[in-house]
Amino acid sequence: MNLRDLLYNVTSMGSTLNTLKTIFGQKKQQGETQNLNQQDIIKAIQEFSLLFETMYNLLTSKGIFTDQEFQKKFDELDMLDGVKDRKLNK
Repeated sequence: MNLRDLLYNVTSMGSTLNTLKTIFGQKKQQGETQNLNQQDIIKAIQEFSLLFETMYNLLTSKGIFTDQEFQKKFDELDMLDGVKDRKLNK
């Protein structure tokens, strides 16, 4: 299974990403509802956090990048909009 399959598979992770898309305001598909409760949001964020932590640990443990390289890229992307606010605003 590749990363794209993991992210968009019809599993709980797929529903997590759909929830996150809705939270962050991506356009909904025709006929799709935006009925989210606080528990759905919390669960989606927790699952996304676990996914991120897993990927980060695998990539650093395999030497793909260092903590310092990650922080540098994080700060670089944070500043794309000219404001250091720990948000990705395009």
